Amino acid sequence: MNPYRLCPEYDTKRFFLRLVRTEDAQDLLRCYSDASAVARMNSDACTNDFYYTNIEQMQQAINFWLQEYKEERYVRFSIIERCGDREIGTVEMF
Repeated sequence: MNPYRLCPEYDTKRFFLRLVRTEDAQDLLRCYSDASAVARMNSDACTNDFYYTNIEQMQQAINFWLQEYKEERYVRFSIIERCGDREIGTVEMF
């Protein structure tokens, strides 16, 4: 299965993973604007430090991730916590 033709989704009892969406920006900003969380993120070989302090920066990051997906470089999934029904972070897969 080619994830760039049909992006897979992963569903568990506690989490749901799917391709990141622009409407995820507000929830994801909670994670990416937390300096202590960002300090623990693995950003090897990335173009920035993943620290975003406003919604515009978060939206730009998501648009970048979606462009990378379109160009078949990697898939950036949003992690949705079932109990809060909100995005709590992302994970990238090659």
